[in-house]
Amino acid sequence: MGNRKISDVLLSSTQQMTLDKKIKIRVFSNKIELFKEWCIVRRIFPSVLYESNSFGIYDLCVSKRDIENLTKKPFVKFIDRTNRPINIEAPLANHDLSINKISALHSVFPNENGEGIVLSIKEGGYDPLDIDYRERSLFSDEMLEFEYSRHATEMATIALGAGNTSPNFRGVSKEAFLITSEANELTPDSAEYMVENEISIQNHSYGIGIESYYGIESFLYDQQVYENKNIVHVFSAGNLGDNIPQIGKYAGVGTYSNITGQFKVSKNTISVGATDRQGNVLNFSSSGPSEDGRIKPEIVAYGANGTSESAALVSGLVATMQGAYFKMYGKLPNASLVRAILINTADSYRFELTHRRGFGSVDGLGSLETIKKEMFMEETLKKGESHVFHIDVPDGTRKLNVTLAWTDLPAEPGSNRILQNDLDLTIESNSSGQIFRPWTTSITQNTDSLSLAPRRHTDSINNIEKVTVFNPIIGSYKITVQNSESSVEETQSFSIAYEFEKQKEWIYPVSGAVLDAKTSHYIRWNLPEDINGSYTLQLKNNETGQWTNIESNVDIQKGFFTWIAPDSFFEGRFRIIGDGLNFESPEFTVSENNYLNVEYVCEEFSLISWKRFLGADEYKIYELIDGSMKSLGKVSDTLFKFPTSNSSNKVLAIAPIINGKELKRSPSVVLDPNSGCYINDFYLTAPFGIHAELNLILNSKIGLNNIIFEKKVGNQYLEISRISDFHGKEYQIIDSIAPLQNVEYRARLIDQNGNEYITQLLDFRLIEENRTILAPNPVVKGNELSIYSSYKGNMQFEVYDISGRFLLHGEGDGLIRKMDISSLNSGFYILVIKANDKKSIVKFIVK
Repeated sequence: MGNRKISDVLLSSTQQMTLDKKIKIRVFSNKIELFKEWCIVRRIFPSVLYESNSFGIYDLCVSKRDIENLTKKPFVKFIDRTNRPINIEAPLANHDLSINKISALHSVFPNENGEGIVLSIKEGGYDPLDIDYRERSLFSDEMLEFEYSRHATEMATIALGAGNTSPNFRGVSKEAFLITSEANELTPDSAEYMVENEISIQNHSYGIGIESYYGIESFLYDQQVYENKNIVHVFSAGNLGDNIPQIGKYAGVGTYSNITGQFKVSKNTISVGATDRQGNVLNFSSSGPSEDGRIKPEIVAYGANGTSESAALVSGLVATMQGAYFKMYGKLPNASLVRAILINTADSYRFELTHRRGFGSVDGLGSLETIKKEMFMEETLKKGESHVFHIDVPDGTRKLNVTLAWTDLPAEPGSNRILQNDLDLTIESNSSGQIFRPWTTSITQNTDSLSLAPRRHTDSINNIEKVTVFNPIIGSYKITVQNSESSVEETQSFSIAYEFEKQKEWIYPVSGAVLDAKTSHYIRWNLPEDINGSYTLQLKNNETGQWTNIESNVDIQKGFFTWIAPDSFFEGRFRIIGDGLNFESPEFTVSENNYLNVEYVCEEFSLISWKRFLGADEYKIYELIDGSMKSLGKVSDTLFKFPTSNSSNKVLAIAPIINGKELKRSPSVVLDPNSGCYINDFYLTAPFGIHAELNLILNSKIGLNNIIFEKKVGNQYLEISRISDFHGKEYQIIDSIAPLQNVEYRARLIDQNGNEYITQLLDFRLIEENRTILAPNPVVKGNELSIYSSYKGNMQFEVYDISGRFLLHGEGDGLIRKMDISSLNSGFYILVIKANDKKSIVKFIVK
């Protein structure tokens, strides 16, 4: 592809334009004074890229003829489209942190949660009051004006939710801070904004149409990372993976090169595709290559409903990685090191590299272990020079992974050379002398070539290179990084990450895991690819000590098995046996779900309750304090009563304890101070009729002595019913009140301490069978007339004046029928009502 001055996407749209139609475009230029010929909308980005040339980016308002003229100007480098409407790329569902070993990360490194790191969600407002992160939200007054979206809230929850709402919906990095910005501008937020708010990660879970070329937005994101080398941008690859691009280098070449936004094909950022719970890349997940042949997406992660979820998961993982690195070194890691670690530890499936899944599925535990074990190296190389490292491969390694990454100088949009500084990675076995080169993919423009398995070859396209050695010989290996003479800059810094993959690994359940009862779970493991034969998956019951078969002839290379947990408390472990293999999982627990009930929120005390948990000795009470669920102590009962003072919107949960072991915390409940004490609702089935049906709904019956139903006669209240044997929370009392025309009712509750709780008064109007009452009567001219009747079903209304002349007709259903009489003047009228083959006549007055 040679240099060009206009993007294919813009070229395609201008072909549809009339000459007098104006559009907004972006121009990449090294001269600004001649732009007075056109409408300058704004200057986006002035920057000095090279000593000899000063460049700027501008938004212009132009016609088709203007665009044609601009392409002829020598100072114009590239013309691109300006802002396009974004598409949100996923809702949250089927949350699962096990497949990408985030659950394992939380188990092995429970204190690594991104503390102090600031993550930005670039798509507008999330809910700043969500209890899973509200204490860590850095919303400014200006941001409070954003319209909140469910999608942004869900992305925030996946990335860094604390699991306060429920432990089942914890995010990846529960101590990182959160901030947001608008996504209607597709160029990066200013460096000043990023630095001022200490943002080191930004999540981009949105897309536009298919754009796989390196344009102005690609340049701007590369430039920001190049100038601020700690900032990590994470993009969703897109949800158009089953679409065939219609323009560009790969137009019509199958479902490849369909990344949803040119900003996502920037070099110094990360794009993430989506897999299902079994690790398969989903059909909708957008694929590479970019138009210049680079790998996009670089990695994939779980995202059943869209690549948005995948990107949010990776953003949360980056926060955890940055937080762990900062604790160790007192500074943030380079973005190139983060990229190298994520790619190096990614779990491959069949092939080490493809255009569909990049370098593989994200491994959260492996990423943290690389940092904690300091399995990385960073150096700077002059042009034409090389640097050598030595590592020793230990016994039990099934695969050696080494990845090189660097933050590359941004390229001019439309350039035929996107990679500016070219580094090369090789690994050599010191014992055998064998040399291993990076994995590369075919970029030939046909589907057969693009779907080929990768091969080892020198890579002069990507600023990422990964080399793997299967079943490496124990001993020393030499890692060499060479800086090409063709590199644009005189020096280039780089990062290397390496990993010794284990022979055997249980992924889930992790040690101490608590699995929900009566629920389907994915049991996950990694075993060497050369293990073949007949194997059995077994389950051990710790109480009996017995192993039982779950599945014979299990496909262990698939790496997972779907298992439905028992319906009650259970402790045990799994193992895979056969052909000399005996591979046991960590111990885990199965626990029933437990749910809290808010019994009442009274003036002095509040009460919560829960179902007794079989075998539980006691229960730990949790309250949301300073952004996390903290223990208030333990109780042996299934009730917890506490002073109501300061309980407004208090968030509580409980966790059963069996044999000293704490099980999974319940979903949280919020104490609403407006929910009432014992009384939930008190109402009449109908406000009129031949008898009154009183309905009382309680919040709780705990601690009550009596419920007394009363009717008001004169200034006295007469008891009509008393309940002291409580069978539930809903009660109905029927009072036949034929002697009285109008009655008021109430219910009076008395607790065990003698305190009284009284409902509001309810008005009831007696209407005998086949009788009708009008209200108000007289009625003010222009108002509606309400018709109260014991007739059932549809009613027909006819209005006559005093002389018998017909004036109006109407009809209605329901307990109270309404009739529009706005056309009637003041005077006396007759209303004839017909229903169920019966007729009644009522007089009324309009005044």
